[in-house]
Amino acid sequence: MVRPASSPADLSRLATPGGGFAMLAIDQRVSLETMFLQAGRAPEVDALDAFRVEVLTVLGPHASAVLVERGLVDRGRFPALGGAPPGRILAGERLEQVRGHGATGSSVDPDGPAIAERLGADALKLMAVLSLDAPVAPVVALVRSFVELAHAAGLTAVVEGIVRGPEGVSADAFLRATTAMAAGADLYKAQAPIFAGTHDAGITSLASDISAAIACPWVVLSTGVAEERFPDAVGAACRGGASGFLAGRGIWGSALGTEDPGVALRGPALARLGALSAIVAAEARPWQDVSRGRT
Repeated sequence: MVRPASSPADLSRLATPGGGFAMLAIDQRVSLETMFLQAGRAPEVDALDAFRVEVLTVLGPHASAVLVERGLVDRGRFPALGGAPPGRILAGERLEQVRGHGATGSSVDPDGPAIAERLGADALKLMAVLSLDAPVAPVVALVRSFVELAHAAGLTAVVEGIVRGPEGVSADAFLRATTAMAAGADLYKAQAPIFAGTHDAGITSLASDISAAIACPWVVLSTGVAEERFPDAVGAACRGGASGFLAGRGIWGSALGTEDPGVALRGPALARLGALSAIVAAEARPWQDVSRGRT
């Protein structure tokens, strides 16, 4: 069912009962292969999928939504999750990325809506990469085409903006890029913590600027933030108007470096997810407040 362009998205399937987002990402592809190699593990498809399944099985029931890549669905390996089912998000992009490096670009996966239907997904996600030494218009056009594709399929459009610069990224440049990439999105995933310095006050200040600049709810990601630092960063961003998090390696990343990742997932990773969810419950701005135009 196509959603009218003027109709605000209903994000309740992705959110906690309080209106925040405590969402788990396990959509990493080449990045997960790199993490396996760094941990001394062979990045074979079966091993990668086994880890994805364990992350989803252990942590998924405690998240408000889970984000997965299409391969897990194509191979029929998305697991049955116990308890109240979390919302489901499908990564709807094809990434340009080589091992050991971050993604340098992306394109819309035209098969995304069909695979999302097989998954029973509520949303599609696009990672859009903007380099500050390149034109902005092609990235904005990519986001627009993705949003149109998602909405035509009756799916929520989640946009993840990645900003890079040849000589670093200032907070002002990051804010301008974020404003451009968030246009039209139903939910935006921002790199707020890593461009705001090392102090909570800086994160809250930048988060407040993002909240004032974009028209949709937004959440933080964990890439580039130390695992032990991520909960404080989420709290600081929420105090500036963020509605929660959509994170992966900041929750389960260190499990790969242990002798038994399953034990680490059921112990420290699950505890981290619980602590992060408690922060969201206490401090996140409910998505409904943003959609209704309240601050």
